[in-house]
Amino acid sequence: RPTLDRPAKLGQELGALREEVAALKLGRLPFPTRVLDALNNGLLAFDQKPPARHLAQLCEVKDERWRPAIEVAFTRKFAIVVAPEHYEEAERIYHELRTEMQGRDGGRESLINQSKALQLPAQRKPASLAEKITIRQPVAAATVNTLFADLVGCDRRRQLGEDEFAILPDELLPLEDEGECL
Repeated sequence: RPTLDRPAKLGQELGALREEVAALKLGRLPFPTRVLDALNNGLLAFDQKPPARHLAQLCEVKDERWRPAIEVAFTRKFAIVVAPEHYEEAERIYHELRTEMQGRDGGRESLINQSKALQLPAQRKPASLAEKITIRQPVAAATVNTLFADLVGCDRRRQLGEDEFAILPDELLPLEDEGECL
């Protein structure tokens, strides 16, 4: 029986993967983006750009060699940024939706607090991952600088122990106690 069930299960997985690829080809994410969609439907758009965007959409990796490390470390890539003039309305929509969605896909997306993000320190270590990303939106830049300011990109494994927080381009992180790679 398990041998007979395996092809059916693989067929279902293949179908799901095809749906994800189709969504990506259309510029959509392969999972529900209820918060982003609700914000873009509820806020007025300016300049043909959507009023709300995921943080990852506002970032451009300067050196593709560092993309795997950035992807691994980018824990808030689905946090949502809106223009300051939209923030109050976005926060209202966000909290209404969060109450309605409790427990269902609710943890993936969040809304970045404009005023708090702009007050974050802008300092970053030399060679940090923050220096390997270009961002033109001020709230997104402040958030990403904070996320990656202390995470230093190392070119060689032996450099990992030189900084408290370091990562290799292929996403290896040192273990805190042993100085070895994960």
